Order: sequence, then C-alpha cells, then structure tokens
Amino acid sequence: MYGYIDRQGNQVIPTIYEYATSFTNGIAAVYENNKTKFISKSGETLLDTEYFGVNNFSCGRALFQSNGKFGYLDIHGMIVIPPKFEHAYDFSEGYATVVIPNGITSGIAFIDVNGNFINDQIYNNSMHFKDGIVSVQHPSGKHGCINAAGEYVIDPISEDYNSFSDGLARISVEGKIGYIDCKGQIVISPQFGFAGNFQEGMAVISKRNKFGFINRLGEVIVDTKYNDAENFYEQLAPVKLGRNWGYLNPDGEFVIEPKFTSASCFREGIAFVYDKKNITMLKRNMEMIELGDQYERLESFSEGLSVVTIRERRKTYPITIHSTEVTFYKN
Repeated sequence: MYGYIDRQGNQVIPTIYEYATSFTNGIAAVYENNKTKFISKSGETLLDTEYFGVNNFSCGRALFQSNGKFGYLDIHGMIVIPPKFEHAYDFSEGYATVVIPNGITSGIAFIDVNGNFINDQIYNNSMHFKDGIVSVQHPSGKHGCINAAGEYVIDPISEDYNSFSDGLARISVEGKIGYIDCKGQIVISPQFGFAGNFQEGMAVISKRNKFGFINRLGEVIVDTKYNDAENFYEQLAPVKLGRNWGYLNPDGEFVIEPKFTSASCFREGIAFVYDKKNITMLKRNMEMIELGDQYERLESFSEGLSVVTIRERRKTYPITIHSTEVTFYKN
C-alpha cells in the first residue's frame, strides 16, 4: 500500500492507497477502490474520477484508460479527448505522443490539448516534445528531431533517440555515443561506448567497464575509475567504489565516503541510502534520519513529500537508482 512521508521521515499521509504518484503543483493522483482521485498534501480529496489508472495533470490534461483505450480528462475530471488511442503519454509543452492504427501495424502521432493532430505524419518511434522539438525515427531508420509542423530541424543521423538534457542530446553513430547541440551541430564527437545524458553540466561515461564524468566540452573531469555512477543532482553524484557507494562533488572529491550498500541521487536536498538492512534519509547537511526496514519502495522527494510503500515481509532490500524512483527489491 502507498502513502507519503515528509522531510523528517514522518508519515503524513497514511499508506492506504493501491497506488500513488508524486505531487505536482500541490496535487497527486492516488488509486483507491479501483478508482483514481486527486488529493492535496494534507490528504484532502480534491477531485474524484470514475477511472482506474489516471495520471497526474500536465498542460491541464490527465491521461486515463477506459476499455483498453487511452484518452484525456480536463481539470474538472471531464473527458476532453475521448479514449480512442491504442496507447498515449502525458502532455509535454502542449503536445502529447499517441499510438494509432497505421495499416496492419501501429504508428506514432502527436496531438494538441484539444485532441487535434498537429501534422499528418506517422512515425515508427518517437520521444516527447522538449524545447519545441521532438526526436522521431526517419524512414531510413535513423533518428532526428522535428518541430510541431513536422519539419526536420535536426537531421536524422543518430542510430538512437536524440534526448536533450542541459541543451545537449546524445547521438549514436556506428555504435559510439557523442553529443549534438540544439542546432544539430556535433559538439562532442561520437567516441564513447556508454555515455549518459548531461545533468548540471556533466555526463556519466564508461570506459573498460569503469565509470567517470565528462564536461560539455567532452573533457574527462572525473577519471573512469568507479564501478558504477549516477548523474549529478544538486552538485553531488553517487558513485560506487569497490562494493560501496559514496558521493562526489564536481571536483571529483568524496564529500561522503563510500560506505553504503546502495545510494540514490539527491532531490530536494535529500537522498536515500541503504546499509546494514536499514534505510536512512541523508540530508545535504549530513543529518541522517533512520527509517528502519519498514518500507519496500521510496520515491525521490517532490514538493516536500516522498511516495512510500510498506513492506509486507521482513526481508532485505537494496536500492536501485537507475530511475527517478528509489526502489527496494528482494535479494
């Protein structure tokens, strides 16, 4: 069951829901009795719906599913775009990616907040709009970026999606990863076997199964000597040295020595660390709040609250940090 804790580790909304989402603009979607409702940070019900599995609002629209099809509700809970898509995603910058029939297969298209298709193109694969453009797969099989009119503003040269972060996007050419800017110019030549998205001016790279970081010029600023690494958030990055995790600053210095079995990225000044069968909330000022072993999953803090699920069985769970969630799985 799902509920919420605050920054002091207190459970402020009880674990009574079948599912719960992080708060966005003071509202969160929770599932109860096979229906979705939206609550405030005090747990007050703000809006009831008749549907199970309604997403949080984005651009004034909430994705929902009915009879196997996807549509969108408005902020009053009324259907504004009927459920007619085979699949669909949350709105981003006023547009949503939807899956529609395309001959004997399915294709990707884009709609506005009123449900109108923004152009007449159908794609095999795509991402979501960001900074006015979206990565799509060209008929050649390569990926480039289009604007809302369907015009290519970045030529399809990548073997994988162009996902922009910090003003740069990864490209894959002949199995090597580099980066382009928002004009499609290659700013870091494809040379890495593995490289992540940029965050706070740095990106994780890997050489010979060891991890480090580069800057926006492609220069290695933290040597590839770690067993694993995650992005910088709030000027700290979790890295694994040997069998333990600690935190580096942008100069590559350990601010928190590696001593944890697992560790998450900092969000809103708080990270979750795991050691000796217990979960601890770690604050930037090094204050530590023990949470014990009662939780199965904790999500990164959003607007001062973290979604948690209680554990039904007393087992040991490590942390995985390869998403925005901090999830505890059985050994």
